[in-house]
Amino acid sequence: MRRFSLREPLNSPTDPDSETVVFTATLSAANEVPPVTGTEANATGTITITMEVMRDALDNITEAQADFPGSVANMPAGSTIIIAHIHRGAAGAEGDIEVDSGLAAGAAIPIANGSATLTFGDRTVEPEDAEDILDNHAGFYFNVHSALNTGGVVRGQLVRQGS
Repeated sequence: MRRFSLREPLNSPTDPDSETVVFTATLSAANEVPPVTGTEANATGTITITMEVMRDALDNITEAQADFPGSVANMPAGSTIIIAHIHRGAAGAEGDIEVDSGLAAGAAIPIANGSATLTFGDRTVEPEDAEDILDNHAGFYFNVHSALNTGGVVRGQLVRQGS
């Protein structure tokens, strides 16, 4: 049995430690629930989510931020991307929004020549959401919504890169 002295504080956090974790998602209109039909049915895309996680000495996440660069393709001219975010949910299931990209319908991204670049940065991720994503990334998906498909035009499950 370990004994503690008065000089040895119990569970006292010291200097925080940071960790960078990268997730990707291959986005497809066929992954939407229900699958997209009509002029945007062939839409595809990719997203890379880089999450910077700060931990205390007890390994608890104290804060997290994420950047989401990506792209959409195979969209008809005139389409617009209106919102995008990370949802909680397994493949084939709908789920709640957990991390918003910051894109608002009023700042829609127009689709030129069938494709567009998406850049969302410095988004705050609540510590409990970051922990959930790290523990079960396959239970989360990235979803992009268009003006024509407001429920979602392309989506894909998160896949952790590296270790």
